[in-house]
Order: sequence, then structure tokens, then C-alpha cells
Amino acid sequence: MATANGTLVGKVSSTVSSPTVNYSASYSATRADSSDDSVSVTITFSAWLNSSVSKLGTGTKLTIYTRMNGGPWNSVVMKSASASWSGTSRHSASIQLSGNVLSGSTKIDFYVTRSGSTYSGNAGNLGNASNPKSYTATMPAYGGIDPADADKYVQIKAGGQWKQAVPYVKVSGTWKKTIPYMKASGIWKST
Repeated sequence: MATANGTLVGKVSSTVSSPTVNYSASYSATRADSSDDSVSVTITFSAWLNSSVSKLGTGTKLTIYTRMNGGPWNSVVMKSASASWSGTSRHSASIQLSGNVLSGSTKIDFYVTRSGSTYSGNAGNLGNASNPKSYTATMPAYGGIDPADADKYVQIKAGGQWKQAVPYVKVSGTWKKTIPYMKASGIWKST
């Protein structure tokens, strides 16, 4: 398995209705070491209030909606209507997405709704269903061979980049460059 982790957004703040709620989102992606393009992505959201004296009382509900590469929306409740938050402590929720890698990355959209006794609707500049916030997550690469040159070169990943491997063998105490062969479509070929 190959994995990649990253931050989608470090901090986005709501601008509608007091108190201000801040959000961040990170991801962890897992991909099989094969020619399969499928990937599993876990998005972890955190939310916190803007000041130590702020309070998001009972009756208010926060729901996060997210999707991958324009697929169906999935949601997770960040704050139930029966709970209250106060201060700047962080609250977290995670959601699992799966789909296919698009050109080494994938597009993650999300928006947050806020409902309750004092406000109902989209949570400020965090987007809405028709205009969500979009972020790009870098997906893990295949292990072993770069699929784009699979029929010609053996590749290794060094320093985060794919590079052509040049094999050497030791013959009579001297290192010599070899000509590697690989089997492609049932036929052994010189690379």
C-alpha cells in the first residue's frame, strides 16, 4: 500500500452569525501498489470558536458535506443540536471517501451548514451546495514501476520523484553497467 497525507485547508472562518467558527481539514489517502486507479481518502475536519469567551449553544447544529472528484456528497455531523461548545477547544470529525485518482491528484469539495435557533443556512465563506470550496489532494504514487514507462524503463522513486534506474553488476571486482530486460506482453525486451 502507498499512502499520502496533507492539509487541505489550514484555517477557514465563517463570516455569518456570531460566534465565528474556524475550520481546518487534513487528509490521508491510501492506494494499492498496482495499476488500479482506486484510492481511499479519509478527511479529518477540526472546528473551533474564535475566542475563549465564545459559545455555540444548544439548538445549533453543524453538518459538513464533502465529495471527491464531483461524486456524491457524504456528510458528517460536527456538532449535534443537543451539544454546546465554548472556548477555543478543537472538535474533530472524520469521513471516508473512495474513488479514482485523476492525474495524480484528486479534487475534494466541502461546505458546512449551520442550523439552529439563531441561524439557518450556509456557514459563511465555507461555500454551499451549488458553490462549494474546492481543494486538491495529492494522491500516493504506485510503488515499483511508473505505469507511464512500464514497457521501457525500470523506475525508482527517489526524493519524491520517479527516476530511471541504471543497474550495475560486479564482475571480477569491477562494477559494470548492464542492459536490463523485462517481460512485456509475454515477450522479453531490452530496455
